[in-house]
Amino acid sequence: MTVVPYTIISNSEKEACIEWTGLAGSNTGQPMQFNNLTKKSVQVFGTIGAAITIQGSNDPNVPLDYQNNTSNATWVTATDPAGNALSYSSAGGGQILQSYKYFRPNCASGTTNATVIIEAQK
Repeated sequence: MTVVPYTIISNSEKEACIEWTGLAGSNTGQPMQFNNLTKKSVQVFGTIGAAITIQGSNDPNVPLDYQNNTSNATWVTATDPAGNALSYSSAGGGQILQSYKYFRPNCASGTTNATVIIEAQK
């Protein structure tokens, strides 16, 4: 599993926009902490051959996993306000209901070049 780093498009006390590009195969995105930003949306596009799932976690092991290239943290699939899983097999997007401390995209094999953007606001 390869961890794809994120790029900060914008970041302030009231707003953040984070992008993961070049997601492929069984990649996960570097976990991003959105602190006190509560309104979040996601957009997924590119060459998506299998599902890309948006995951969240409050597990304190998340930073340690990223630093040590381990996978001890527990991640769950985020949902939209209607309770639908945020999992995309083609381009799409939606609002993220939960306020987990960390978020990341998780790709299934078959994806070759996808982008995920999460926008968060206060």
